[in-house]
Amino acid sequence: MKNFALFILCVATVFLQFSVEGVFFSARRIPDLALALVITLVLAMGFKESLKWILLTGMLIDAGSSTVFGTAALAYFLVGWMVAGLIDVADIRSRKTFFLAVFAAAVLVSEIAKDIFIFAILKIKANFLHEPFGVSLNIFSADYFFKILYSIIAAYAIYYIFRRISRALFLEPVRLAKRNY
Repeated sequence: MKNFALFILCVATVFLQFSVEGVFFSARRIPDLALALVITLVLAMGFKESLKWILLTGMLIDAGSSTVFGTAALAYFLVGWMVAGLIDVADIRSRKTFFLAVFAAAVLVSEIAKDIFIFAILKIKANFLHEPFGVSLNIFSADYFFKILYSIIAAYAIYYIFRRISRALFLEPVRLAKRNY
């Protein structure tokens, strides 16, 4: 039951990202719900247990976009690994306010890192195929600021929904992943 619920959550998140968000947000300000789900899964289940769901979400994003298949999956894998490293360094379970601040910082850093990873992958592909590369990455614009702000709000919403679903379906709350020493 748990795997089926996680599968439905991954598919629903990607479906909402591709279908509904374009109606409410401009094209450059669409929040990344899949990234919010990746961060939530890593925080709640740990990196190893959430790896298959991260890759599934990335593959679904790749299937619905026009990028090279595997680009988003690789970027989400790297972001999940980076967030898992952040969890190992900082004990974010100590206080609620500290958790909210670190969660927002993780979304901020992950959104920028994901865009840089995808930009680098596409640039390497263009260099390998000897094609001109006409895409630029501008992280210092108002649209990018609002994209990150909306992604942080979406990440809080997805984390809250995930915690509620885990309590309702699994009869016990999903706790944050424990450190392995």
